[in-house]
Amino acid sequence: MTTESAIRASSRIYVRVPVEIAVDSHGTTTSYAASTLDFSNLGARVQTDSPLAPGARVNVIWTGPEPRSVPSQVVWSAPAHLERGHQAGLRFLEPLPARS
Repeated sequence: MTTESAIRASSRIYVRVPVEIAVDSHGTTTSYAASTLDFSNLGARVQTDSPLAPGARVNVIWTGPEPRSVPSQVVWSAPAHLERGHQAGLRFLEPLPARS
């Protein structure tokens, strides 16, 4: 039997961190408050109040002592199971450096 962690290309860290999701559409940028549920150097699962469209290009913006914006693509989107809102899987278009 194959487990989810065995088929992932990179290990995930389960942590909630507040982020913003910036979506560019027709020359207008809309930002949504979100939080990570888990992430790796290749992508993240986020929770938002608004659904994100699969295939959409977005920027994940971390604020704080070392602000960072990471261009990403929405791979999947679904209603949250146990909480309000929506969840989405994002693939970073510029993977984060791996840490040892």
